[in-house]
Amino acid sequence: MSNEKHLYVPPPREPPSYEEVAANSQFIQVERDPQAEERRPMEPMEISEPPGVTRFPRLQSKFEAIHEGWESACHSFHHRFASKFYRIPFYSIYLLMIAIIIITASYYGYFDSSPSWKSVPHLDESFLVDYIKNSRVSNIQSQTTTFASLPHVSGTMGDSAVLQYMLDVLRYESLDAVDTKKFYAYLNYPKSVSLKISDDDSFQPTLYETSKIPNYKDAWINSLSYYAYSASGKLEAPLVYANQGAADDFQTLDEKNVQLNSSVVLLRSNRNNVSKAIENAERYGASAVLVFDDSYTDVEENHRDEIYPAGPYPSDDLLYRGSVAKSYYYLGDPLTPGVPSHWDSSRIRPENAQVLPKVVAIPVTYRDAMDLLKRLKGRGEQISADRWKLRLPSSLELWTGSSSESPLMLQIESEFDTKKNQPVVNILGQITGREPDQVLIIGAPRDSWCGGASESAVSTALLMDIVFTFSDMAKNLSWRPRRTIVFASWDAKQYNTIGSTEWVEHWKEWLQVKAVAYLNVDVEVFGDVLTVNTVSGLKNVVQKAIQLMNEDNSLGFPKINLNKFDYISDATPFLAYAGVPVVELGFERGADSSQPLPFLGTCKDTESWISMFGSSYWDKADRLAKIWSLLALFLSNDPVVPYDLETSVEYLGTMLEQLEGLLDGKSLSYDLVKKEYEELVQTSKNFMAAISEWHSLMLHNSYFLTTKKHPELEGFNAKLARFENSFLDESGLPNHEWFKHLIYGPNRLGKEGVVFPSIMDALLDNDLDQVQGEINRFSKAIDRAHKALKTA
Repeated sequence: MSNEKHLYVPPPREPPSYEEVAANSQFIQVERDPQAEERRPMEPMEISEPPGVTRFPRLQSKFEAIHEGWESACHSFHHRFASKFYRIPFYSIYLLMIAIIIITASYYGYFDSSPSWKSVPHLDESFLVDYIKNSRVSNIQSQTTTFASLPHVSGTMGDSAVLQYMLDVLRYESLDAVDTKKFYAYLNYPKSVSLKISDDDSFQPTLYETSKIPNYKDAWINSLSYYAYSASGKLEAPLVYANQGAADDFQTLDEKNVQLNSSVVLLRSNRNNVSKAIENAERYGASAVLVFDDSYTDVEENHRDEIYPAGPYPSDDLLYRGSVAKSYYYLGDPLTPGVPSHWDSSRIRPENAQVLPKVVAIPVTYRDAMDLLKRLKGRGEQISADRWKLRLPSSLELWTGSSSESPLMLQIESEFDTKKNQPVVNILGQITGREPDQVLIIGAPRDSWCGGASESAVSTALLMDIVFTFSDMAKNLSWRPRRTIVFASWDAKQYNTIGSTEWVEHWKEWLQVKAVAYLNVDVEVFGDVLTVNTVSGLKNVVQKAIQLMNEDNSLGFPKINLNKFDYISDATPFLAYAGVPVVELGFERGADSSQPLPFLGTCKDTESWISMFGSSYWDKADRLAKIWSLLALFLSNDPVVPYDLETSVEYLGTMLEQLEGLLDGKSLSYDLVKKEYEELVQTSKNFMAAISEWHSLMLHNSYFLTTKKHPELEGFNAKLARFENSFLDESGLPNHEWFKHLIYGPNRLGKEGVVFPSIMDALLDNDLDQVQGEINRFSKAIDRAHKALKTA
């Protein structure tokens, strides 16, 4: 018997008859109307393909294969795994997955404050550097000519014209905001000035200069001779010569029994020391001060054929204007020290303002000063000391003058129009960064005593070039900096650094939290030595920017000062009042340079004088604009704020060693400072090691490192940017409490700043108890810096 299996097949059946089918049918037969069939309209897609025919057979087969695979996978998952999860509520798994996604996205900055439409592409730093180096966005010389075309003293029609021009230009740029910030300050303007010799009409001094109005035939503006914040007055008094107006000079006169009380003092000085010299004259009882600039002496002896406009050297009839505010005490509006000068701010009386002198002060020409000195011959005591005759004609006999024996009597009248609430208007532009909680500020002064080509016009032109550069990058590259950049044009800088100071006083708390640095584009381009004034923590990033524009070494070796600041500068309120790191750079004359100084404060400070130096001047100005732009790029865009903490702490140690040497031999305790500094050194090393470790971990993902926020990085950057804040003491420095920084501050002997100002002042007074108190105060500042760097 065979093992073969057989399938059961049922026997065949007869098919049902038509009648059976009709009887069992569940459908109702409807009789068709042929005519209605013909009238029925054709429905779309009614024509069907023949049975078994597809339009895309291969595509259909692919979809069928995918569908079969998906059903198979679902079936396998159901039988293998799903039964094990029946007891777990699936909604909790969904919530966990959503939470993980949200936390990850938040960590990498997908929910930061920058909206999606402001997202930027990743642009490598080398690409941005090359873009800046090769950009040509403005003509600095042409811009300088425009800004210097009119006298534009703060609050005048000329200043208003420059203000409106800048606003019109900036509003066409790719900035996120352009606006003005107005303050109300105490300013004065000359109404009349007169200087005569009693009973002698032969003396006819020059007391005004003229400036031609562009585009108008035979239209001129007269600019009177005056010093800002000089007192008004009418007097008759004897003339006394006091050399440079230093304390030693007045002591010499006192030793010679020359009476200074109620006298008119004639002295020679420059813009750096004039306010201090006038303060000394006021202290010795003078009623008025006449000041001349002695820079013409060398011209008369060696460059008589090169006097402007034939050459670049000054004539003997220039009037060097300036401010005689006693900025050693405080900067800003004289009537609102330490608070922003809004319209409704509380004000002190002018006679109580420490910065305002009580004497009449007038600048006179070199020619008129020589005339007066010659008329002093035989009056008072003759002086032959070399330091009194320095930079004066060798043939000139110097006499002190006298208030008792045959005095040379002068009649002086000076009248000012005083405005207690004069509007001071700053211009502000902004490019919002991807991390708007950090800010870089770039500023330059706008006002000038006359045309001011070298005084402020070049600085304003350079600032505009930087604005154009970053606006061009935002427009053409769709680029946006990591940090917000604020561009500022400061008003009333020439009076007492008012515009920038009032702005800093208004935004002090905000700046101390958010500001990374301030770049002060108040530049000098009249020398051959590239000079930088900055804090030690920004030294390396400044060198990096300079090297990129000095690859051919045509700029020479830059001179970098880490302890030298002009405290009457727009950088001062940022550093000495708010603790924000600053940078100033420009070209200065070398010690052996014979190049003449610009005629700052005079109406001969014009673009045509600058152009006498040829294209080299404008080439250097263009280089400076590129250096500023590169520096701004690094400070605004580097993931880690480029403040070198190790260099800063190391240089602080150098300054402390120098201070210890200065205090050697005095009965003072310095051990606490050393102890606190050693702890700061170790803490700074640990802090920088933590940054290096984080940086090495993130190097694998340069896109996120460059364009996204990181919580750890935000903490590092905040501490780096605020390091200078630790050295602020809100009680201020003794006798000039507006200044808060214990390392950088004013020098009561001159315009240049000094390190450890409160300690230096106490040493000058030989007050060792005060010195010890200031040393102890500084040790507490080091302790604050050490604790601020400690990580939790």
